[in-house]
Amino acid sequence: MNTSVRKITDGAMMAALVGLFLLLNRQLGGMLDVYATWLVPLPLVLYAVRYGGKSALLPYAAIIFLSLVIGGPQTGFYIFSAGVCGVVYGHGVRQGWNNLRLLLTTMVFTIFSNCVTTVLFASFFGYDIAMEISQFSQLISGPDAMIQVQMPQGLTAERFLTTIFVLAAVLSGVLEGVIVHLLSHLLLKRMKIQVAPPKPLSQFAAPKWLGYVCFLLFIGMNFAFRMDLPAQVQQGFLIGGVIGALILVVFGYVCCLVYGAARYRRNLALTLMLITLLLFPIMLPLLAIVGFLYITTDMREKILRR
Repeated sequence: MNTSVRKITDGAMMAALVGLFLLLNRQLGGMLDVYATWLVPLPLVLYAVRYGGKSALLPYAAIIFLSLVIGGPQTGFYIFSAGVCGVVYGHGVRQGWNNLRLLLTTMVFTIFSNCVTTVLFASFFGYDIAMEISQFSQLISGPDAMIQVQMPQGLTAERFLTTIFVLAAVLSGVLEGVIVHLLSHLLLKRMKIQVAPPKPLSQFAAPKWLGYVCFLLFIGMNFAFRMDLPAQVQQGFLIGGVIGALILVVFGYVCCLVYGAARYRRNLALTLMLITLLLFPIMLPLLAIVGFLYITTDMREKILRR
């Protein structure tokens, strides 16, 4: 088949797949906008890898037009952001970007999209953040609260919940970026397209300064609530402390998985997840400590010597 004809045919097929997604989304009342937008980049990733990022702009424009006709402006923005992610990811694979760069680029797009749709312009996309924060604050504070939560001095329940909403948008964007990266990698391998091999967990390391920064952010969050600081400063420490603690917990998981593979030749992921769920208050600080030691000491090298 002629190359130009093949490009047009593949582009039409990719647009048709997204069009089917849009029709199904309309029948489900827009549910896929929130829960399955990570599927949209995959056809564009495949097309951009085969024919290049510039060639992928034509089916991308067709997909945007379809989304505006079938789904409306809200759906159009979801498809717009997901399509940009797919085109850039496919272009990066074609240019030989490493997996870390691909993953971080995908996360940037997904975090930006989530923050726009759930925080910055939430009302346009059907979210009433003010009402939700008001309802949750009534549940955790006030005379008729179902669960009494003692807020730190200078930090109101509304500000605390606002911070939680922002963190939830960022973390869901991170998770969505990871899903898009893994599915794209799997799809390209199944299509016999050469991609950079994934880096093994044993080689997954971080600079020591990152461990110290995350530890200081976590400690600073606890001290900030004991001091008479402005509410905005306490919010900043809360966001930084949660992010720092999550990074340490992730590296704690990596340490346990690498140790399990080196010592017992087994994948301990499922066992570790079950123990974490059963002993949640104990496991999180323990994993954070292990992650801090894994980053800042020679623990990884000692494990790998086994």
